[in-house]
Amino acid sequence: MSRSGAGVDFARLYAELGVSPEAGLDAFRRAYRRRVAELHPDRPARAPHDPALLVMLNRGYESVLAFHRGHGRIPGQPVASGREGARARAPSAPGTVVVRGEAVPRRTPRIRVLLLPVLLVIAAIWHWLPEGPAPTATAGLAPAAQLRASAAGPARIQLGMDRATVARLLGEPVARDDADARWIYGPSWLRFECGRLADWYGSRLRPLGHAPHRPTAAERARHPPGPACPEALHPLGKRTHGED
Repeated sequence: MSRSGAGVDFARLYAELGVSPEAGLDAFRRAYRRRVAELHPDRPARAPHDPALLVMLNRGYESVLAFHRGHGRIPGQPVASGREGARARAPSAPGTVVVRGEAVPRRTPRIRVLLLPVLLVIAAIWHWLPEGPAPTATAGLAPAAQLRASAAGPARIQLGMDRATVARLLGEPVARDDADARWIYGPSWLRFECGRLADWYGSRLRPLGHAPHRPTAAERARHPPGPACPEALHPLGKRTHGED
């Protein structure tokens, strides 16, 4: 075999690797890796290390791969005949596939194109969905007691409730102030005066059970503000009732 391929002697290359071009690209790669591993400087070798030989092998390997990308075979390998030969000769560029001997653009499956927007919409809806309702007073009761409580209507917080009752309906808050007068449930909050529920704010992102957004006017009329007590005083000496 004559010298070809940008100054690379493929005959010498194949002889050094102990492989025939008819064996194909996979056999060539295996022989190259095995021979380079034998010549690696970090590996004890029986023969003296030859840097020039290692350079020749690396140049030859790159030239063989470049030739294969352009012709579908390695140098010296016989050209296949018929349809298989046409497929082998047709180069396959990145993003293309060979169809009937011609390189055509690779198409993205339609299902992937349609699925991505659907997943993005589902993720957005899931992110903005409000959290589920907090545990109610029927949680932990026997089945018969739960049935009776459900028949009486959903339990919800009301003005005038003590802290223990509110905790049973909503669960423990994520934070409290030092006087235990304000309970925080994420974006929602409750305020107590003299140990009784005096006001609340229920965010749609974190509903306070079945309670409305704010106490209704009728409920405020049934539970008017009582006399001042120490925990209802602002640090500056002002009443906190009615503050939002």
